[in-house]
Amino acid sequence: MTVAYLATPGLALAQLNTGVWIDPMFSEINGVLRTAVPLLLAAGLLLFIWGVIKYFIAGGADEAARSEGRRYMIYALIGLTLLVAVWGVVNLLLVMLGIGSGTGAPPLPGTS
Repeated sequence: MTVAYLATPGLALAQLNTGVWIDPMFSEINGVLRTAVPLLLAAGLLLFIWGVIKYFIAGGADEAARSEGRRYMIYALIGLTLLVAVWGVVNLLLVMLGIGSGTGAPPLPGTS
């Protein structure tokens, strides 16, 4: 435990070396995410709509089809929530580390 306390000042003063490989690596990951995230969002939305259609087409007659439609909707909502959350965390890290094109969140009011 004392080793962690002794190492903390060194970690706090550490700087990110964005020279050789870190900046291009994060830029490549950011490029892949900018392409993949909208496609995954569209797929999740289509899955949710498919679940809604299955749910309403089944009506009250077929409880198994309604259950399957409900399951599609729940899984799509969980997937969309996780996707947006991870996307937000990645963008937050990129902005906090100062990596990327600087298209992050706008500055807070009163700050420059």
